[in-house]
Amino acid sequence: MLERSLATVRRIGAAAYLPSIRDVLGSVSQAERDLLSSLTAREREISRLLAQGRSNQEIAAELFVAPATVRYHVSNVLRKLELSRRSQVAAVFHESGIAVGD
Repeated sequence: MLERSLATVRRIGAAAYLPSIRDVLGSVSQAERDLLSSLTAREREISRLLAQGRSNQEIAAELFVAPATVRYHVSNVLRKLELSRRSQVAAVFHESGIAVGD
């Protein structure tokens, strides 16, 4: 999965970012990488916003989706990452070194 992801980065012309990507991935344990890679792109996006402390309502407004859709994705994230609270999602993202932005 990782090699395929790196190949995609090269294919889309973002090879200049490979050193940064490798640095981030190097700081994350294999187990964390496996769990995080199980998330869909939308789940990662919602997780990033969760890690910023956003509410479901705020996430829904930003992504132009219904709050119920956000709840659905949050539930999937918690299940896939084997977590029970939203705050744990933020901790996983911060500890893994994945940028969450502002």
